[in-house]
Amino acid sequence: MSALATYATIVGMIRTALLYGAGAVAVICALDWAVRTRRISPFSKTARVIRGRVDPMVAPIERLVVRAGGLPTAAPWWALVAVVIGGIALISILNLLGDILYQIVIIGQQPREAPVILLSWAFSILKLGLIVMPPALLLSLLALAVVSP
Repeated sequence: MSALATYATIVGMIRTALLYGAGAVAVICALDWAVRTRRISPFSKTARVIRGRVDPMVAPIERLVVRAGGLPTAAPWWALVAVVIGGIALISILNLLGDILYQIVIIGQQPREAPVILLSWAFSILKLGLIVMPPALLLSLLALAVVSP
């Protein structure tokens, strides 16, 4: 169980690091937004640093935002959204791996629990299929409706 405790500690540290990282990205995005909307003078040293260091990293997101019909000044906020969603996805994946490792340890210690855990995995896969399948089925039906006259 000490390996699981170590894993939980590492996930906790990653979670804290992601929180502080997202906070730093939020401050940087707010500064970039302020420069883009001219709330900070475009000729100040801060604006030059932001345009030189941050804008190249936000440029791909800005292209996506503009292509989708949005304003380029909103690009820093969409970058923040991407960072937050990526952090949530990473934490979710790490929690899933931790749960699977815990269940494998339980199977190793109590082999009679293996059928119950395997059955729970099967039902989890079926539930995932129910969540994923309806949108995929709807998209395929829409594609057929568009293609057929």
